[in-house]
Amino acid sequence: MGVKGRVLIIDDDGLLREALASYLGGEGYEVDTASSVSEALESLKTFEPHVALLDLLLGGEDGLDFLKVVAQERVPCDVVILTGHGSLETAVEAMRLGCRDYLLKPVDREDLLSRLEVILEERSFREGEGTVIPVCCVCGKVRDESNRWMDLAQYMMLYLGVLMSHTYCPDCFVKEMGRLSPGGLPHEEDGGLPDKG
Repeated sequence: MGVKGRVLIIDDDGLLREALASYLGGEGYEVDTASSVSEALESLKTFEPHVALLDLLLGGEDGLDFLKVVAQERVPCDVVILTGHGSLETAVEAMRLGCRDYLLKPVDREDLLSRLEVILEERSFREGEGTVIPVCCVCGKVRDESNRWMDLAQYMMLYLGVLMSHTYCPDCFVKEMGRLSPGGLPHEEDGGLPDKG
């Protein structure tokens, strides 16, 4: 079995760091560890990780400093925050800087594995000249390469040169007209709407 991917674990808790390294190594990942931002930045140059698992509190250092370097220098490393001290403010800042995921400790190992698999599958797709577009699972906004969020129509126009025209598919047309009209619309079988084809 080949190596699934390279993972850098950045955490100042030595026991947790080594336990995670041992677990992921046993699952087929090549692993490096760091206990500080400076060690992690050094690993970026020599180990070249695909994914970094980043603790936010690293002794007296702020883990977001590592994420800022990754974002500013466009390092091809996806960052997943692993922290026991999460706050809404730091989560928002981490997402703004382009972190891929945000997990609270103690992390479920199976959940971590499944998230790593998704990240690495998307990476493999990108490297094969495919395009992966991050889309918010709640509002549907799209994130561009500069970490700006915009609606899909704006993204398509700016980056793909495609102007979207809003209309209705036949199913939504029936639902919307039925909702807006007091008596609703007659069904196709009653001769009220044309064939959807």
